[in-house]
Parts: sequence; C-alpha cells; structure tokens
Amino acid sequence: MNEIVKVRGEVLSEKDYSLGFLTPGTVRRVYVKEGDFVSQGSPLMKLDTTELEITANRLRAVLAQREANLDKLTAGYTVEDLNVARTEVSKATVTLGGAKKNLTDELANAYTVADDAARSKGDALFFNVKSTSPQLIFDTVNVQLKTDAVTGRVTEESLLSLWKQALASGVFPDTTLESFVVTGKENLVKTRNFLDSLALAVNGAVITDKTTQSTVDGWRTSIAAARTNVNAAITTLTAAEDKWSIAVANLALAKDELALKEAGTRQEDIVFAKAQAAEAESSVKATEYQIGQATLYAPVSAKVSKVYLEEGEAFTTGNTALSLSASGNKIQADVSELEIGKLEDTNGGTSVGVKLDAFPNTEFGGRLVSIEPKEIVKDGDKYYRVNISIDPTDKAIRPGMSADLTIRVSVKSGVLKIPAFAITKRDKGMFVNVIDGEAVREVKIEAGISDGEFTEITSGLEEGQMITVSSE
Repeated sequence: MNEIVKVRGEVLSEKDYSLGFLTPGTVRRVYVKEGDFVSQGSPLMKLDTTELEITANRLRAVLAQREANLDKLTAGYTVEDLNVARTEVSKATVTLGGAKKNLTDELANAYTVADDAARSKGDALFFNVKSTSPQLIFDTVNVQLKTDAVTGRVTEESLLSLWKQALASGVFPDTTLESFVVTGKENLVKTRNFLDSLALAVNGAVITDKTTQSTVDGWRTSIAAARTNVNAAITTLTAAEDKWSIAVANLALAKDELALKEAGTRQEDIVFAKAQAAEAESSVKATEYQIGQATLYAPVSAKVSKVYLEEGEAFTTGNTALSLSASGNKIQADVSELEIGKLEDTNGGTSVGVKLDAFPNTEFGGRLVSIEPKEIVKDGDKYYRVNISIDPTDKAIRPGMSADLTIRVSVKSGVLKIPAFAITKRDKGMFVNVIDGEAVREVKIEAGISDGEFTEITSGLEEGQMITVSSE
C-alpha cells in the first residue's frame, strides 16, 4: 500500500545559473557541495564581511551623531548646550586616549603572543634554531613537511625581528597607528600559518625510540595551544582597532558639534548638517547593502553543478563562484500544512506521479526536489510550496500547463486497510461502524497511511470484521 499526497500544480520553466558576487573578497563559508539540491533562497556561499561590519558600526555611530547635531541646530543652542558640547569633547578626548592606549597595548601583546608561539613553543621542535639553517629534531614521513616547517621557521625569525624593531620605540603617532595595526594582524596570520605547517610536520612525525608517541602528542598539544593564543590575539586586536576607530570618529564629531554651536545657528549650518546626515545615512545603507550582497542565495530550486571556490580562496569580480543547473521544466505546487509533515526534502528521492491536463492519457514520472521553508497563506490557511522535477520525456511540456500530482510518501505491505470514506472523523478521534451480529456499534480506531482511497488501520479493527457505511 502506498501513502500518497495529492495536490494540484503548475509547470514552470527553469534554466542554468552562473552566480558571482558584486564585489571581490575572500570566501568565508561554502554552504553546499557539488551535486546538492538547493531550495530557492538557500544560502550558497559567503564572503568575509569582518571589515565591512566594522565599517558599518563606525558609520552608524557617525550617522547617530550627525542626526543629533541636526536636531540641535534646528532647535537652536543655549549656554547649557555649549557647556555640554565642551564636556563631550573632553569626554571623547579621554575615551580616545583610553582606546589608543588599549590598542597599543594589544599591539605589544600581539608580538608577545607570536614570539611565545614561535620561539617558546615552536623552538622546542628545532635545533640550531638561531642559525640560518634550523632543523627539526625529528623525521617526517614526507620530506616536504619538514622543508615547509623549516622554511616557515626561518621566515618567522625574520618577521619577529623586524616586528620587534618597529615596536621598539613604543611611540605610535595617530597618522601611522593604523598601519601598525594592519602589520600586526598580518604578522599574526603569518605566525598562524607557520604553526599550521609545524602541526602538519608533527602529524607526519616518524615514531622512534626517541620520538615516542607520547612526545608527539605533547608537541601537538603545545602547538594547538599556540594556535589558539594567536587566534585570540587576532580577535582582540581587531576589537581594539574597532573601538579606537569609533573613538576617533566620535571625537571628530564632538569637535564639529562644538564648533557649530560656538559659531551660532545659521541657515547654511542647518543645510550643511542635513547634507552631512544624508551622506552618513547613504554610507550606512551602502555598507549594509554590501554586507547583504556578500552572501549568494539560490535564485531557484536547483542542483549545484559546480563550486569553483573553497573557503579561504579569493573571488574576483566578473568570475563565476558557483553554478546551478535547473534546465528543463519543473512543477510547483502548494501543499497544506496538514499534509506537509508527511513529505521530506530528499534531494530528488521521493517519487511523484504527474498527470498533465494537456496529456490526460499519459502519466509522467517526477521527483520531489525541494520544499521551500516559508509558508504561504491562502484564505487563512497555511501552505508550503514544493518543487517537482519532471523525468525526461518526448512530450512537448510547456510552462503554464496544469498538473495533478501524486506524491508517493511511503510504501507498506501486509497492512489492514478499509475504504477511507468509511471513517468518521470527530474531535475525539476517528470512528468506524462495525456489524456485531444483528447490531451495529461504533468503534474508535487509529489510522496509519492513506492512498486517498484506502486507509491503513493500526488499531481498533481486526481482519475479517464487517463494517458498514452511513448513507449520509
């Protein structure tokens, strides 16, 4: 016995899609793999938006301050307003000083973390480490692993030496502080890459009497801790940079606001403030739009035919990041929430019988491709849209054709079944009239699957019992 869901649908056309981002960037997440079936609106790939999100936060702060400035200008300024503005400049100056101190401390800490990771933890795995030709103290199953680790250590030594010289004065002018931060984050990433190569070498270590499994396990733990510390330093340095950037913007805005108030309210000041607020709002929307466009979504339900990029790789504008294959026709239908629980999005694994009005004597094969997540409300009832692929055929199927669909949910054999119309449904359950001698009595039953004509009985009836159906 087949359990089915019957529904009416419509044929739609499909095509192939080559998808890419509007802007270049580094791929942060890939949500799908080749061969996957994806529903319309499903996320496919995302670029790294860390810097954009930092920029958006800074711009939102700018917008809020400029809108406040405009409100004040429009209302006019008092002596109290001037005093408040001067106080805000003082506060913003102190905040900026604290943010800069915190950022410079994190710059020094970033070097300390990298130095500890490479020299304190990493050097335990080398000898002649201070020379131009350090060597690992163990052999690896792959010579390239050893070569990469040694080369990385030589590069790391040069990096740490130059970095220490740059930080030696402890003086970070405002005009060059940002470049120190950029260098610090780049150096942390390079240190992490060195640790990655060292971890690969340890994983490929040849076990000997001197290089025991216990020793190798200890090295792994030490390197893992170093990598964790480096990642934490990157996160902390980025957060400190964000706070410093916002503090710089806030001080500039506070000074601008004080200058406007001291000059007195003029019509041209109001016009200028409006323009500044509009400019800030436009910048926020543009950045938020960029963040939104950093994620690719499936335009239709389709199969992922090709994924061109992996996480960490760079996307260049004008290229294709991912391709979807949706050639031919599909059928869309809306299934009631009362029936949708029977269906599963099985990436084309559920069989569907298709009968088109245009070909009444032919049944086509089909597959349930996807169930869209968002509900559709019709006359107060909820439905969920399903997408059906049509098996290849020589019939001229065209978009707009109507179809009756029979979605085959499950198959059971050896079940007890009765005609579906013999069941009476009420609030307290389902009931059947059973002939007992010369009398008729009502029996409560539990039902299983149904094919629209017959319904499986899981309890309440036994094989051979006679039932009767009301004429009403």
